[in-house]
Amino acid sequence: MTIGDTFRHLGRPAADDPRADAELVGRFVRSRDEPAFAELLRRHGPAVYGVCRRVLGHAYDADDAFQAVFLVLARKAETIRPPGMVGAWLHGVAVRTANKARVMNARRASRTPSASSTPNWPPCRPCTGWCSWRAR
Repeated sequence: MTIGDTFRHLGRPAADDPRADAELVGRFVRSRDEPAFAELLRRHGPAVYGVCRRVLGHAYDADDAFQAVFLVLARKAETIRPPGMVGAWLHGVAVRTANKARVMNARRASRTPSASSTPNWPPCRPCTGWCSWRAR
């Protein structure tokens, strides 16, 4: 089950209220309040996942980028100014994170030879020398 499947199961989030978002961010920054973080995830997760999915195109890559975005939120929540703009802040982090992942995937793909680019080695000849002992 992907993160997208989970959000489809949960349904649409409630309308965002910047004051409530600011309060949730403040609670998380002050006391690492897990319910506040969970509510931010519920409110903004579908939009963040949508950005990651659109940029990356693959659900598993989008899942990884999505998780990275919320790790950034957990680490840098105190830097969000104003705290009520957490949705816009998360959107920007999602775009940057997904683009970095897309570039890394492209680099990895260019370094990894595909099956069609492997050398066309000649077929093996039957062993006639020192390795004939293996057949016994």
